[in-house]
Formats: sequence, structure tokens, C-alpha cells
Amino acid sequence: SEQAVMSTAERELLGKHQSALLNSTASGVPAMLRNDKLDDLARVFRLYSRLSDGLKQVASIFKLHVQEQGLAIVRQREAAIASAGGKESASEPTFVRALLELHDKFKTMVDKQFNGHSMFQKVLKEAFESFVNKEVQSKFTNAEMISSFCDRILKTGGARLSEQQVEELLVRIVQLFTFISDKDAFALHYRNQLAKRLLNQRSASADA
Repeated sequence: SEQAVMSTAERELLGKHQSALLNSTASGVPAMLRNDKLDDLARVFRLYSRLSDGLKQVASIFKLHVQEQGLAIVRQREAAIASAGGKESASEPTFVRALLELHDKFKTMVDKQFNGHSMFQKVLKEAFESFVNKEVQSKFTNAEMISSFCDRILKTGGARLSEQQVEELLVRIVQLFTFISDKDAFALHYRNQLAKRLLNQRSASADA
């Protein structure tokens, strides 16, 4: 039947040459991810969805790319600390903003190009957990940096944002929070900062 012919053709054309096609540095998935070829990524997803276990290698390449991008952000933080003579401010937003933007980008890619597939959601989570919990030589942990970012946007006189912008940022930060392994440390730091905001009457909301 026509369906049997199509299945055989897909196995021959896609399956047998899967690794070479997907891993090509010039035209494979790594190149598509580097160059934001979103339509091409969606086509690859649709094609390899037809093969049994066809998406495993695509998801593996995606995970590796996300990890590389995340580790680059960690290295940028390390370089900034080194250039400042080992000093760092917990209220410096660059590191957390970079993590938020990275998550926005790849969460959108999973939802749109990879059709919200559970395999890609899983590897995105695993990739973020690997570098969100990678500490650097600083007196502030990653959890403390994320908590301080929250403090900065929640206290009056901090980041100048509308109420809606604050709410949207907090939703995004909650997603980062889910990747933190030491959630107790984050909670302790957050509670201390909340207490200071309330004591100094600098909290934008008594609930925050």
C-alpha cells in the first residue's frame, strides 16, 4: 500500500542516515539551533516524529545546545567577577536577566517548534538544572542572586516597573526557581529580604 511504501522510504532516507543528517555541523540541528532556523527545526521535528524513537537524538542535540548556552552565561558571570577583583553585588541583575531570556527563548521553541512535546520539556528542564545549580567563586549563591533579583523588583525605589511588568517577571522567575536544587536556601534568603522590605516600609506589596 501507499502507506507501507512511505514508511519504508522514511526508514531508508531518514532512519539509516539519521546521525549524519542531524549532527551535520553545516546543515544539521546544531547549525539550525545556532542560527535560529525555526522553520527548519519545526520541519525536522515533524519528519522525525514519524520514526520510532526518531526524536531522541533531536532532543539530545537540543539539550546539549541549551546547556552550552547556559554555561556561557555562567562563564560570563565568572569573568565579570574576575574583572571586578573578585567582587560582586547580589543586586546586579545581569546574570538572572540572561537566564530568564534564555529560558524564554527555549521554552518558546519547545512550545512552538517542538509542539510542546514532553521529551523536549524534560530535556529543557534537565539542561537548566545543570547550569542554574553550577556555582561560581562568589560569596553569593545562584539562589541568592535570584532571590535578590526578586527583592530588587519588589521593593519601592528598586527597578522602575509597572505592576503588570512586575507580575510578568515574577511568573518567569518562578520557572527559574523550579530548577534550583537548594530551594530551602532560596526561601531563607527571600524571607530575610521580605522582612527588611517590610521593616523599612519599602515593600511594593505586603504579600510579596
